[in-house]
Amino acid sequence: MTLVVDDLQSSAAKLELLLGRGRSWDGRRAPLAPENVAFRLEFSYLELVTSAAIQSQEADWTDFFTGQKEGILSVAFRTRSLAETTLRVRASGLTVDEAVMVTQAERDTSVERTWLCAQVRRTPGGAVTCSMIENRSPPVMRVAPEMVGGPAAIDDIVAVSLETERPFEDRRIWRDQLGFKETPHGSGWKYDAGNAHITLMPLHRNQRSSMLWSGLTLTVRDPQRLRDRLARRGVETLRSTSRDGQGLRLSLRGTEFRVVRAASVKR
Repeated sequence: MTLVVDDLQSSAAKLELLLGRGRSWDGRRAPLAPENVAFRLEFSYLELVTSAAIQSQEADWTDFFTGQKEGILSVAFRTRSLAETTLRVRASGLTVDEAVMVTQAERDTSVERTWLCAQVRRTPGGAVTCSMIENRSPPVMRVAPEMVGGPAAIDDIVAVSLETERPFEDRRIWRDQLGFKETPHGSGWKYDAGNAHITLMPLHRNQRSSMLWSGLTLTVRDPQRLRDRLARRGVETLRSTSRDGQGLRLSLRGTEFRVVRAASVKR
């Protein structure tokens, strides 16, 4: 997941506090963003880029924080063969940009990583729906080191949730064109992406587009210890109940986070 923020270093420090983990990466990447900070989790990663990253990129996800400067920018899916996946997705009717080789360089070392990236769009020249990546060179990004006791540190991302004003079109994209298995999920639908899932929720008719919502669900081994840890640092959390059980909810830099007990989540 890529989040866009105004102040990269300040936001990275706040995310370190939430995750209870240090950074896996602090550097720059070209040509897609001038600089970035990344946190690799168990099966996923969170990346922060500055708002300059979206000056030349219109993303579907920017619709979900209309009027805000910060929030979810994009979701990327890894594939073993970008060429094969591109052919399949194009055959479904979606537009896939030509692949770009991205180079990521760590700020204080000579370490570099490269990968191929292709952006998926609804229509030629339209908004970006998601990205597909194929890793090309080692080293593998290290798991973000724990800065607190293990049970109070975030383990992984297990869900990305969003509201939509066009549920039938979006269901067709996620289910039929991108090929994710769909199952009913409350008033919406869930799409299996392997170690995590996408949740799509229809916008109620009496709501306005400025109220569209998106957020991430994270796991932790002990939600109460996480809550206590954040409270000691002056961070307020709310208790919440979801299909994954009791958990916590908080907002950070335009993104809403739900945190649930890892043992209650079925992958």
